[in-house]
Amino acid sequence: MTKIFISYRRSDASDMASRIYNNLSTQSPEDSDDIFYDVESLLAGDWKQDITDRIQESEVMLVLIGKEWLSATDNNGALRLFNLNDVVRFEVEVGLN
Repeated sequence: MTKIFISYRRSDASDMASRIYNNLSTQSPEDSDDIFYDVESLLAGDWKQDITDRIQESEVMLVLIGKEWLSATDNNGALRLFNLNDVVRFEVEVGLN
């Protein structure tokens, strides 16, 4: 199976991400380890390096963009997309490089 990385915001695309992951892993249960889906897939330690490695190993990166993807805010009301420490922003940046 192709190695796949699924990136999404939990606030607006968790249901869609879950359905995609379930459908992919049901078709090839023995290859479900080739799908990066959520924090459960992360190794302990440096999460940025682990995500970078997983994206670079992937052949496909799915970025699920829900209705609130651009407008999601942090606890201070700032747009998460402009936060350099936002996980989704980081994933997309790595995927584009």
